[in-house]
This record gives sequence, C-alpha cells and structure tokens, in this order.
Amino acid sequence: MKNLLEEIKTSPGVLGACVYSTKKGIVGSNLPATFNSEQQQRITSILHRVFRLNDAAKLDVNAYEIQYDEALLMARRLDPVATLVVVCAPDVNVPLVSMACGMQTAELLEAIAAHQDGTPPPSPAPASVAAEPAPPQAPLPKLTPAEVLNGPLADKLTGIKRALAKCIGPVAGMALDGALKSWLEKGEPTAERLTDLAELLLPEIDDDNEKASFVHEVKELL
Repeated sequence: MKNLLEEIKTSPGVLGACVYSTKKGIVGSNLPATFNSEQQQRITSILHRVFRLNDAAKLDVNAYEIQYDEALLMARRLDPVATLVVVCAPDVNVPLVSMACGMQTAELLEAIAAHQDGTPPPSPAPASVAAEPAPPQAPLPKLTPAEVLNGPLADKLTGIKRALAKCIGPVAGMALDGALKSWLEKGEPTAERLTDLAELLLPEIDDDNEKASFVHEVKELL
C-alpha cells in the first residue's frame, strides 16, 4: 500500500494521499505529518460520505475535487466501501494526477483486500453496526458545511478560517470543515453558537500561545 501511494506522490504538486475504508478506517497513508490520524479519519470519512449521498440520489459520480485557497483535495471512489483521497497544491495538474490514480486503482484494491483479510472479522462488525445507526439520516436533512460556508455566516467563518490558518497553516480549511460537521450535528448554525465552533477548533492547535492568539482574534470577529 505504501509503495502505491508513493507512486501517486511522485506526480508534481501532490503532497500525499491516503485510502479510507468504511470497514477499517485509514488503511494506508503518506500524508504530511501535519495531518494526524484523527484528522485523516474525519476528513476522509466526510469525503467518502459524498459518494454515498450520490448513490442515494442515483448520481453516477466516481471522482470529484474540492478547491481551497491553500490546497486541492481529490477524492476517487475505489469501490463502494473505499475511497482514495489525494492532497495537492492548488495549481496541480488535475488530469495528470487523475491518470496516476487510475493506474494504481487495481493494485490499491488488492492491497485493501489483503489488509482486510489479515484482520479478524469480528472487530469491524461491531464498528459497522455502531456506525450505521449513529450517523443516521438525522444530520442529512440539515445544512451541510459547504452550505453554511456560503450562507449568512460566510464572512465570520472566513475570518475564523483565516485566524486558524495563522496557527496550523494550509490544513485550516479541512479542519474547519470537520469541525463544522460536528457543530451542525449539535444545533442550528447561528452566530450565537460560533463560540462553540471555535472551541471545537482549539484541539487542532498544538501551541498554547497560538491557541490564545486564535481565541483573541475570534472574539474580535464575533
């Protein structure tokens, strides 16, 4: 698995990649150290869920990109339960990276199957049973992070993202998306609840001084 991801990383502008499986979580990754395992798990599960939503809407979508100011995310469906996520520079040659991913798809699927066969089946079963009812349809009718980012709170959220980027760099957009998802599950997207969102983002910042700076800047925004 590692060698296959390294092959993809040789494409110009690719910062790293990882493979997510609904059965095992992250099964392979060569993303930079700024992406800890919890962040990878959260981001890739969100990106994989988009394919599930497309299935529900009967849309035939097997790949898509999300453009941020600081990075481009490419998600490619490997099979119904596995997704390849590639993190790239904003100006990456998308067709070239897509071709590199396509060339590795068959071998990635073999590596995923080998990884799953090597682990006893009882452990994924409870995780799957707990995961299916836990995220049920409740969050789906609510606004998505993308909708909130483009809604009435757009200016304040942009300010929060910029403040976070000063502390953790180019992964700020992805960290904000993950925090927004948790935030939306706990209530309505109102300006009064933005302090709760800021608290969800604090664990993303390692340095105490930067945490204090982030809190101060967010208070001024709100």
